[in-house]
Amino acid sequence: KLRHDYIAAVRGNLRGTLDNVSFVNPDGSVTKAKGKN
Repeated sequence: KLRHDYIAAVRGNLRGTLDNVSFVNPDGSVTKAKGKN
């Protein structure tokens, strides 16, 4: 049970971090990171 809660919390935290990440492509355009929904 505790392990399940921990994994859920870590996944939620990672998802929140990925929402704020963007990649700069070689041509100069910027792409937001998208999760697998």
